[in-house]
Amino acid sequence: MKAAALRLHPMSLATGLVAALILLAACGPAWADGGFMSAYMSDVIEPTQKALLVYDAEAQKEDLVIQASFAGDAEDFGWIIPVPARPEIETVDNDLFLELHDLTRPVTRTRGTSGCFGGRNPIFSPDEGGRDNGLVIYDDQVVGIYRALTLGAEDAGALADSLSAWGYLHAQNQEAAEAALQFYVDKSWYFVALRVDAASAPHEPIGPWNGGIDPIHLSFSSPEIVYPLRISAISAAPTSEVLIYTVADHRLTFPGAATEYVNQLAPFELTALAMRMPVLYRYLPGPCFLTKLRCFYTPEQMTDDIVLVQAESDQEFHLTVRTGVPVADGIMLGIALFLVAWPLRGSMRRRRR
Repeated sequence: MKAAALRLHPMSLATGLVAALILLAACGPAWADGGFMSAYMSDVIEPTQKALLVYDAEAQKEDLVIQASFAGDAEDFGWIIPVPARPEIETVDNDLFLELHDLTRPVTRTRGTSGCFGGRNPIFSPDEGGRDNGLVIYDDQVVGIYRALTLGAEDAGALADSLSAWGYLHAQNQEAAEAALQFYVDKSWYFVALRVDAASAPHEPIGPWNGGIDPIHLSFSSPEIVYPLRISAISAAPTSEVLIYTVADHRLTFPGAATEYVNQLAPFELTALAMRMPVLYRYLPGPCFLTKLRCFYTPEQMTDDIVLVQAESDQEFHLTVRTGVPVADGIMLGIALFLVAWPLRGSMRRRRR
């Protein structure tokens, strides 16, 4: 007895081929230039920390504009930023990071085309800190929505005790904080402690607050380009995203960083940016390199600060994302459609008769 032969109707075969090709085309975008694409506003909302570092090599001066994400009540917010020298402090328009994101986001092309710490109602009495316990308060000022203290310390334990008394630390993180603070005390760094000043922030809700806080601008002397990461281990999430933009004489990088954008801004580009991105333009000293770097850390990896160095080359780079249907897939899809249409041709003729 002969085995029954399996016969497929031409239309069924063609339909299956079309379905397979559609699935192939729907497998998602392909990444070009070794990067990844973020949603339009993700660089504004998602990174745990984002910063702009502007460095003047001749003057050995760094301008650090930093913004952290915070979820909770404004009254619970506290922020400590270590810096290598006594800083000047001011706040920055939130549009800065919107403009940076817009300028550096990936190019989309169609395929085939050529340290937050909390403590509600702190006992905020800086006069309690003084030289007797090795703690020095250099400045106590209101900057934008923040009350900002600039501190120096010779004893990390005394500093941690004072920060706890003022509501920046609590029993659950004081031990970990003391180890991180000791790291900076040993280097004779300064500490900027920030809290939201209710009287200066009428536009801020007193209640749930989720998102980026107002950026803070610290200007200080430094022989190297540094981002204070070590302090973040105190209260970091299991994985923290750090997004750093740099403005310097050369393209910059640091270990583990993914480079997403490098542009040597020429005078004509600066002229255009002055009109289109006025907040960012104020941080561009003239022809310079703007670089965008991204890295992810666990708390265990935050054992040191980030020191940025000159990259091996000054080659420009812009992340490109390919979307749409590839040419090869498009040809295959066309063949599939032809195989579907051809069997129907005879059927249509018979119907007309």
